Amino acid sequence: YANAESTNKGTYGVTLTITDGRNYVWAGETSNVITLTYEIKQAPNAITNFAIEGWTYNEAGTSNDPTATANFGTPSFTYYTSEADAQNNANGTTAKPVNAGTYWVVASVEGTDNYAAAVSEPISFTIAKATFTDAQKAELFEQTYAVTWFSGITIENSDIQLPNENYTWTNENQSLDTIGENNCEATYEIANYNAVTGNFK
Repeated sequence: YANAESTNKGTYGVTLTITDGRNYVWAGETSNVITLTYEIKQAPNAITNFAIEGWTYNEAGTSNDPTATANFGTPSFTYYTSEADAQNNANGTTAKPVNAGTYWVVASVEGTDNYAAAVSEPISFTIAKATFTDAQKAELFEQTYAVTWFSGITIENSDIQLPNENYTWTNENQSLDTIGENNCEATYEIANYNAVTGNFK
C-alpha cells in the first residue's frame, strides 16, 4: 500500500497493490491496483481534573493557580467576578485576582483543524480576608484622647473625631461622664481585612 501516513484532518487516498499482478486482480476490478479513500475527522476534546483552592489575602505562598488537563491542547484560564458572567463568557480576565472575595474561573482550549475546542463549567474559589495580628491591632487603637470635662456637660463618643473614616464608634451615644479613663469601643475596617474591634481611652 502507499499514501497511508496522513495524520491531519482531511480526506485521503490509499493505494493497495497486489504484488502478483499477473495472476490476481482485486475482486470486482480489472487491475491489481486499487485506490481507497478514508477520512480523518476532527477529534473531540474535553477538559478534566479541573480544580483550584482558595487562599487568604496577602498570605505568603498561598496564591494558588488552577490546574486542568485536556485531551488535546493546553488549557488556559479566565477569571470572573460573578457566576453569571462566567456562564456567559462576559467581562472575564486572564489576570488572577488578588483582592479578597469570591471568584469564578473557567478552563478552555482553543480548537484547531485537528481537535475541537473545549470549555469547562465554571468553578468558584474564595480569597479570604486577612486578619490583623495582635501587634497591628494594638497600633490601630494606641491613640489616647484627652477630653476636658465640666460638671453638667455631657460628652459622647460622637463628639470625638476618630483618626480616619475607616473607624466607627460601636456606640456613638456612649456618654463620657467619668473622670479618669473611659474605654470607648470602635471598629476598624478596610478592604481585604476582617474588621477588628478595640478600645480607645
